[in-house]
Amino acid sequence: MLLSRWVKLGSGGATVRTLVVSLVIAITMLVVAPSLATALAQQPPLPSVFGGTAILDGATAADGTEVSAWIDGAKVATTTVNPNGNNPGNYALKIPQPPGRSYNGQEVAFRIGDFTTAEIGTWEGSGGGILNLTASSAPPESTSAPINPLTLPQTSEGAACILRVAPRIRVSLSHPVIPEKSDVGVHTVIDNSHLNGCNFDGEIIVTWPEGLLVSDAEGAMVVGGGRSKFPFTDLVPGEETGFSLRLKSIKPGEFDIVMHAFIWPVGEKNRFSELMHFTTLRVKGIPEPSHTTEAISRASADTSPPPSESEKSKWAQPWTIGILVVVIAALVTLVTLVAARK
Repeated sequence: MLLSRWVKLGSGGATVRTLVVSLVIAITMLVVAPSLATALAQQPPLPSVFGGTAILDGATAADGTEVSAWIDGAKVATTTVNPNGNNPGNYALKIPQPPGRSYNGQEVAFRIGDFTTAEIGTWEGSGGGILNLTASSAPPESTSAPINPLTLPQTSEGAACILRVAPRIRVSLSHPVIPEKSDVGVHTVIDNSHLNGCNFDGEIIVTWPEGLLVSDAEGAMVVGGGRSKFPFTDLVPGEETGFSLRLKSIKPGEFDIVMHAFIWPVGEKNRFSELMHFTTLRVKGIPEPSHTTEAISRASADTSPPPSESEKSKWAQPWTIGILVVVIAALVTLVTLVAARK
């Protein structure tokens, strides 16, 4: 009889313990799941990864040849052909999305060495795929502007200026989106391909619309729209030049910053060519604080100081959740022990 009662009690205690464990698991999941979901939602998207063959002038590109990816005229990733030495003629390129930027749905241009490929991709998180790239080092057959003539006179002695690749220009921002009344760096670059046989003179002109000011250590220098000019001389093949400036925003909106570059072979300014590139700066307005009548009256009636942001969010901290789980588990264990003794 005693044995029978003990077995029933033991069986009931096991049932209680099973229910307690299930309760602890359920409570833990309810407490931890929201924080886990929030943490997962804040993770950046996985990069786009492209790979395949790299063909230059109809032949497999040599091992070590650079393959680069470009978005909005800026180089965003680079690799080399056969980086590991076991896939001749192949490349694999990972393009991560930097913090504060969104590449989703944007076109991706590629270059093999200094030459743009015929293929383009689209950036998507965890996207990409096999993309076989082809490029040619030959100049285009015709252009809308006199940028790529095969030969141009460079000196009075009759030496020829061989221009195989048009110079590239870039204008970029230190931050594409800034708050109102803050500064942003503007950087310009023009390069002369090492494949060319020309030294260039020229000038870079950057223009900006109203709503932006040029600033230096002494403050704003130009009110409203304006421009800045940078001349350069004797840019040899394989080198680049440029300049930087800082702009200050005075009102929200979107502003196109335009870069014009005028180049000509040394000593032949009458044979100039014009190149243009632009980028867009977004300026966000500073939100005005809102004070409703109800909030003001409530603040007047309550003499205690409002809770700080850290106090408001302390229950969302991981250590607080951990303490809560431990306390609940301890209480459940105590109840289990009491039930078992009965």
